[in-house]
Amino acid sequence: MTQPQGTVKPPHRALVGVVLAVSALLYASLLEEAGFGDPYYAAAVRSMTLSWRHFFYASVDPLGFVSADRLPLGLWIQALFARIFGFGPSALRLPQALSAVGSCYVLYRLIRLNAGDDGLGRWCGLLGAIVLAVTPVFAASARSAATDMPLLLLLLLAAWAFSAAAVRGGGAWITALGAFSIGLGFHIGSLRALWTLPAMAAVYLIRIPDPDSPAEPRLARRAVCLACALAVLVATGAAWMTSVTLTDEAERPWIGGSGNNSAFALISWDTGPSEDEAFAEEPGADRFFGPVWGGQIAWMMVPAALGGILSLVVAIIHRRSGVFRGAVMWLVWLAAVWAALSFSRESPRTGLLVMAAPAVAGCCGLGLQACVALYRKERFYPLISCAALVVSAFWQLKWITRNMQGWNEWLVFAPLAALGCALTLALLRYAPDGIFRPARSWTAALALIALLTPAAVWAGTPLAYGDAHEPIAGPMLRERPPESGADPLLGYLVENRGKCEAIAIVGSGERGARMMLMSGEAVIIAGGRDGSDRYLTLETLTLLVEQGRVRYMVVDAAMRQPQLLAWANTRLEIPAREWLGHAPGTGNLPRLIDLSRPNAEDLSDGRK
Repeated sequence: MTQPQGTVKPPHRALVGVVLAVSALLYASLLEEAGFGDPYYAAAVRSMTLSWRHFFYASVDPLGFVSADRLPLGLWIQALFARIFGFGPSALRLPQALSAVGSCYVLYRLIRLNAGDDGLGRWCGLLGAIVLAVTPVFAASARSAATDMPLLLLLLLAAWAFSAAAVRGGGAWITALGAFSIGLGFHIGSLRALWTLPAMAAVYLIRIPDPDSPAEPRLARRAVCLACALAVLVATGAAWMTSVTLTDEAERPWIGGSGNNSAFALISWDTGPSEDEAFAEEPGADRFFGPVWGGQIAWMMVPAALGGILSLVVAIIHRRSGVFRGAVMWLVWLAAVWAALSFSRESPRTGLLVMAAPAVAGCCGLGLQACVALYRKERFYPLISCAALVVSAFWQLKWITRNMQGWNEWLVFAPLAALGCALTLALLRYAPDGIFRPARSWTAALALIALLTPAAVWAGTPLAYGDAHEPIAGPMLRERPPESGADPLLGYLVENRGKCEAIAIVGSGERGARMMLMSGEAVIIAGGRDGSDRYLTLETLTLLVEQGRVRYMVVDAAMRQPQLLAWANTRLEIPAREWLGHAPGTGNLPRLIDLSRPNAEDLSDGRK
């Protein structure tokens, strides 16, 4: 009985299941101990669970004064998980873990779609899924509270849709589905979701003559389908912003980070500077290979580049349109992300490197098919595959000797083993067939395992050392600074809040968010995340105080509201000794002001 075409043979199905199960274990273990991540967005998720109005507008504070400074879909997903499982670190991080596992499976199917549904195509897809799963920045992002992983899953689904439309001769509906997926991704990463648009267009428009591929629509019709998909993308991407814009400003929160209360002002490249200077890299073409970034993404960059180029060459020789399109898509994807991140003036956060991970894995998967095709040829062609393996091994040896510095030196044996396998493969290829044929397959498998081992060990470090504030993996996690302790003001504010709805007004988004997370109480953040928003006027502040909705203001360097500060300085300042419980030290302490009581000096002047 023959197996129906398109089904996965049992060995492949079992191996794919093992890869996904191990990935889920790596990504979803010990999430509760990893913390909330960015406290500002964690506070927003908590607020969004309190009402559907806060949910829709991604309100940061429970009183609904200001929204988060980003498009809301990623926070919506986290808030839904928090409503189902209860608010906590696991609810914030679990969507990323599940999206990462889904991304591995979608990539497996996508590589199979381009490489072919035969046995070799399945092995190529499996290799791509494994490379993606063990890429350090991918594994770290899968455990993070940052919402990069749902964006990546949506982009991979879009890539599958455009590839399916190209390989199977699909029409406008499937390209529109891909555009809809990118539009949803826009609501997570803003313009970052468009980095892959050139790759999507290339995979749909470019082709080479292939006698085995189905008849395809003419270029003019494909261009029309692409234009329709672009319209779907624009409509989907603008949906939430248009809805917010059409809502009366008095009926919704201030749009945080906008400067002008416009939702369209949230459109940005969303690269953001790294919050830890130790993770920053200088701009330039070699930024991906710096001491910090290189350990997150560069392990398989050379194998990916070789695999992509060899796939293009072999596809042209053998007239394999699907492989050619896949190689073009992944190389364009990788080049777009590399250009966007390498030449940014500010050092982007390390988590953005995850945008390049599918392209690296996809090139590696297709590269396996090209290397096998070359290895099966006569004359000198098998040596090209062996040479690619040698170059990849030397590249990893360089990274291990450069970055280990006394940490797990045994990993140096992995690329050395790959070098030995490359030499063995060269000898076995020119040996007689028969008993040597199975040895070639096992030797190639051992070589791939050896190449993947260093990246896999690197990817597992968050389980060993804990997760950093930014998505990052590697031995540097051992040296991460401890988390800040409790705010000494918090207990005093909660105890003396009376019947106020909010325990305080603060100027720092981070301070206010931490206070809300630690106390579960409402805090009004006067200037939004970075203090630049001017949504809280003096009239609104005095009205809040008169109505008894808030009593205290915490004044520190982050309070950049001159008009509010001038009025607050006429109110009573609480001595630091009173809320500290002891004599203050020499450090810079915030000022605590009771807005409901005038300054004692003003009272004495009034009596005179």
